[in-house]
This record gives sequence, C-alpha cells and structure tokens, in this order.
Amino acid sequence: MGSSGINAEYMGSSGINAEYMGSSGINAEYMGAMAGNKKGKKKKWSKGKVKEKKNNLALFMQGDGEDGDKYEQALVSIPKMKTITIAVVSERLKVRGSLARKLIRLLSQRGEIRKITDERGMCIYTKQAKDEDDEE
Repeated sequence: MGSSGINAEYMGSSGINAEYMGSSGINAEYMGAMAGNKKGKKKKWSKGKVKEKKNNLALFMQGDGEDGDKYEQALVSIPKMKTITIAVVSERLKVRGSLARKLIRLLSQRGEIRKITDERGMCIYTKQAKDEDDEE
C-alpha cells in the first residue's frame, strides 16, 4: 500500500484504472488518443504555395546590351512617377531594393523628386511640381 492509502494494483502508472485500460496502460492511452483521428493516420499538411523567385538586377552594367541603358531609363522614368517608394521603383524597373534606394536618394539630391515623408524607414517621394518660371 502507498502512502495515500490507494491500492497499487488497482492504479496504473498514470493513475488511471489499469483493469479498465487492459494489460498495458501506455498502449491503451495511445490507442485512445489515436481513436479520435480518422483511421489512425497522421494528418498530412499541404506544402503551401511557393513564390516564384524574382531575378532583379543588383548592379547597373555599362554596355550595349539590353541592361546597358537601364540606368538612363531609370533616371528618366522615376521623376515621372506620381508616388515614388522603394517598392514601386524596384517592381517597375526590376532592380533590387538597395539599388532603388540609391536611385531615389540621387534624384532627391538633384532636386528632381520631392520627399513627402520619411517615417520609420518608409520613404515616400513624389514628382517635383512644375513651376511656371521653369517652362519659360
């Protein structure tokens, strides 16, 4: 007899009636847990959708190839955009975010684009408003 006064033969190792569970308490617990699952099989998880990897440019290369004039194209097209962010430039010009940041910084220093806000790393720019004095 144990210190709690309960018959040791009556109780299994986990404190559940061993006679009710059968000869082996562990197997009966496992089988009881598996009974709730359909046909005793483990659930198969879906692998999820895999995003296609983007092959964006990391550098502007000089040359006559199709990527050779991307730098000049970027300097012309970015100031024409209404809303300019790193994500927008990166997506439209197919360049990496670090390269987009440098392009935006360069155009901002030149005065071709105007900063709207710079809050928590999210920089938003817009095209420079045309002044009447510049057109004359």
